[in-house]
Amino acid sequence: MTTKIIPIGRSSKSHGLKGHFILYLYNDKDKESILQKKMSVYLFPINSKSKLLSEGEFHTLSSISVGNKVIVALEGINRIEDIEKLFPFEMRVDRKFFPHPKEENEFYCVDVVGAKVIDCKTKEYVGTISGFYSNGAQEIAVIHNEISNNDIELPFIDVFFANIDIANAVLEVNLPVFFEADKNE
Repeated sequence: MTTKIIPIGRSSKSHGLKGHFILYLYNDKDKESILQKKMSVYLFPINSKSKLLSEGEFHTLSSISVGNKVIVALEGINRIEDIEKLFPFEMRVDRKFFPHPKEENEFYCVDVVGAKVIDCKTKEYVGTISGFYSNGAQEIAVIHNEISNNDIELPFIDVFFANIDIANAVLEVNLPVFFEADKNE
């Protein structure tokens, strides 16, 4: 089983002179953050201004304070100059640190990455879930078809994703009319 790491927040602003930084969590419920002191995290550059390696870097949290802002420090980074070299970055955490969903039909989007996607009507293969991103209003599923080497991006909502079988890693999708027309040409 491959390790899945989940984006949880981003940072581009220091806090104080000792290498602390403000972390903007993607989960707007800061008090529910899974972050803890001594937790392993991965930092990935957001753009070329960051001096982080493009494949990301492993770090350990030395402190985290949740108040009106989430203030974080990393082990080995004790000066403002050191943290500012890393900005801007996205913080990601291994999936194993997240709590298990409470209800049977709940899951994390990362849990279906790699799942097979089939057309609800025809039962034909559409592709596999290659990832997700947020457009600000909802999560967008990226479906990659290896045969045509094309991606389809659809809002991850019930209208499009009619059936999600986590146990068998299969999602049934209602393709929009313009995708069906492209298939018939």
